[in-house]
Amino acid sequence: MIKEVLISLDSTMTGKLSMNLITPVMLRNILKNVTSYLMNGYTLCVSLQQNNINLFYEFMGISVLADYNSVKLVMLILLKTFEGHFYLYKLSIFPYKISNLDNYIQLTAEYDNLVLDDSHQCFLLWKEADIKKCRGKDIMICPADKPIYGRNVLTCESSLYFQRDSIQPVDFTAELPPIIHPTLP
Repeated sequence: MIKEVLISLDSTMTGKLSMNLITPVMLRNILKNVTSYLMNGYTLCVSLQQNNINLFYEFMGISVLADYNSVKLVMLILLKTFEGHFYLYKLSIFPYKISNLDNYIQLTAEYDNLVLDDSHQCFLLWKEADIKKCRGKDIMICPADKPIYGRNVLTCESSLYFQRDSIQPVDFTAELPPIIHPTLP
């Protein structure tokens, strides 16, 4: 029994909660208690249905605090707002033909991904490194460490997605970096 507890505590050093340390039934009861203290508008990132409990082991972070008299587990329980669903879109930028020069240019974007909310009114800009901070596969839980912009904020990436025509036209006669490609057949 003590060996199992020590092995389970060892796994918490990597930030993952072990089912041997806190059983699914115990975890569900802890999470039910936590939800009773949440402010209005907040909920757990995943519902507390019995078939979802294993997702908390994947998404939840844990730390161990110990002294001579006790061992304490500190759980990072991820929350969401009711309207907090976002969808990840990979940006693909294609060459653009410059008719008066008979050449193509390849634009580059600062960000690799556009993350949009359900209503397509808010967005985030992410690089590939931001995605690596997320946990999960089909459903990703990500840290809230980037600003959320409204649709009216003009960036290169958002203007392309929302098809804004209020962006100043690009002066293709200006000096361009050496990414001009010859005309394709």
